[in-house]
Amino acid sequence: MHYSLQLSQKHFVALCIIVASGSHDAIADTLAIVDSPVVVKLKSFEGEGDDREAVVEVTNKTAKPISRLGLRLIALGKDGQALDDFSHSIDRWFGLEHKKELGAAQTFTLKTRVQPESVSVVGFAKSLEWNDGKKWPACSESVPKKGESPVSSRVNAIIMTGDFVAPIIEFFNHGSLVIERLEYRIEYLDQNSGVLQKGSRMRLGSGVTSGKQFASIGKPYPIEKDVLKDTDQIRINLNWVQFKDGDKWTKD
Repeated sequence: MHYSLQLSQKHFVALCIIVASGSHDAIADTLAIVDSPVVVKLKSFEGEGDDREAVVEVTNKTAKPISRLGLRLIALGKDGQALDDFSHSIDRWFGLEHKKELGAAQTFTLKTRVQPESVSVVGFAKSLEWNDGKKWPACSESVPKKGESPVSSRVNAIIMTGDFVAPIIEFFNHGSLVIERLEYRIEYLDQNSGVLQKGSRMRLGSGVTSGKQFASIGKPYPIEKDVLKDTDQIRINLNWVQFKDGDKWTKD
């Protein structure tokens, strides 16, 4: 089953999905390139060989303290190719005199081991929770249109870091069973529905019950700037859905 997002704006930058779209109803026909709520900046490298580490500064760009943060970091070689793609989770400890929150405009530093050939590191928030309990990315109020699959989906926006694009995707469980995991692939289409570029197959665990919606940020994927400029639709191809009771839906 195919799910598409029609693009009418290509270079609109905002902090969150609601601001980017102006209204929930506008999300379905507007692509927003959104900023990550935190800024990831490479400070330096330390060590040599297998002990080489990247020292990265992470700054909270939002107006509220962050209590939980999931980061996606990509270490790049001289040719700009990804050498490492890894995640970090920080839960109520940011190395700031044992503070449990990362305040607005506050920065903390982390170190992560990288390959010796790494020359740069880029990254973004893949998830976060503020101290008031609100989370990002958040789902919109409208539900993605149901098709043949028991799970519907749509791309609400994309995050860009360097030459990498990560889609923000909403999923909705229309079935009666709990989703264990699913597999999908994203395609970038031109105005004639021709495929400009395909993303890799992605698998996602969810545990989402019947009638519930969840948002997820897909794996960052390198994309040519001309491809994004010529993109008219982003389509999600759902390959299969595995449910916790053992049932499995597969696309014909």
